[in-house]
Formats: sequence, structure tokens, C-alpha cells
Amino acid sequence: MSGETNENATDVANDEATEESGATTGVTQEELAVLTAQLEKQSALIDKLRVHEQTSLSEAEKERTKRKGVEGEFDAFKEQVTKQIDESKVDVALERELTSANAINVDLAKKLIDRSGIDVVNGKANTQKISQIINDLKESESYLFKQKEAPSETKPNAPKPARAGEGENEDIVKKEMKAAKTVQELNAVIAKYGVGTAQ
Repeated sequence: MSGETNENATDVANDEATEESGATTGVTQEELAVLTAQLEKQSALIDKLRVHEQTSLSEAEKERTKRKGVEGEFDAFKEQVTKQIDESKVDVALERELTSANAINVDLAKKLIDRSGIDVVNGKANTQKISQIINDLKESESYLFKQKEAPSETKPNAPKPARAGEGENEDIVKKEMKAAKTVQELNAVIAKYGVGTAQ
């Protein structure tokens, strides 16, 4: 029993010490319990806010990553569209220059031109470079261009001699030359109508 008495005496001493400490601070046991509950509630709220903040930060990071991905896709799309527009401008400039250079078959002549050296500057194709390329093509593949006819010594009323590619055959020759997809096919058309030979 003496063990129980000692424990009871210790509990009484602790209660008295707690009451004395409460008395010195002016806080009762009930107030201390209320303050402890409020502290625990505030601590739980802070923990909840920390979790929310971490979730918000990870969601914001996800949004930033998503935005960067979309921006990257947009930049790639913009670059692709710009390239297509530039290629279209080069194509139009080539057609215009080949037509003014009297190309017989503009489409076939365009197929033989290496476009890699033609730049687009300030929204326009480099026409000087195109003219240089067409002049080189005229020298190497002269059969693609109408040749200037030398003045003939025929009499004004004399009928002109028929040549291959003129008259009713002209449409057939043009169609076949336009349909040619390679230099070999074009050579076959040229040989068929005796226009000349391709290089």
C-alpha cells in the first residue's frame, strides 16, 4: 500500500504544481485545454495549407511545362508555314522568270532547277539568283527554251517550211513534253519529233 500512497502523493503534488504554475500565469486548466485545442487546430490548418501549396506548385509547374510544349509546337508550326510560304514565293518567281525567258515547258524546266540556292529576302525571292540559274539552264538545256529565229532569206509571200512541233503537231508535242517527268522521257519526245537532243 505504501506504493499506492506514494503514487497518490505524487499525483497530488503534480496537481498542486500545475495549479501553482497556472496561478502564476493566470491560465486555468480549462483555458489551457482550449488554447491547446486551438493550437492543434491551427497546426492542422497550417499542414493543410502546406499540402495545398505543394499541390498548387506542382500544378503550376505542370501548366508551365504544358505551356512550353504548346509554345514549342507553335514555333515549329510557324517555321513550317514560313518555309512553305518561302517555297511558294520561289515557285512563283521561277514561273515568272521562266515564262519571260521563253521556256517551252515551264513545269519541266522547274523540275530541273535546284532551288536550294534561292533565298527569300524581305519576303521576295532572289530574282538575280533565279535569272543566273535560268541563264545557266538555257546554256545546258537549250531545247527547253524557244530560240530566237534568225531572219530568213525567203521571199515575203513564200510559205514557211513546216518544222516539227508546229501546226497541228504543236499541241501534241507540248502535251508530251509537259507530261515528261524525267530528262530521259523528254529526250524520247525530242527524238520522236526531231526537235533536238537533251543533255
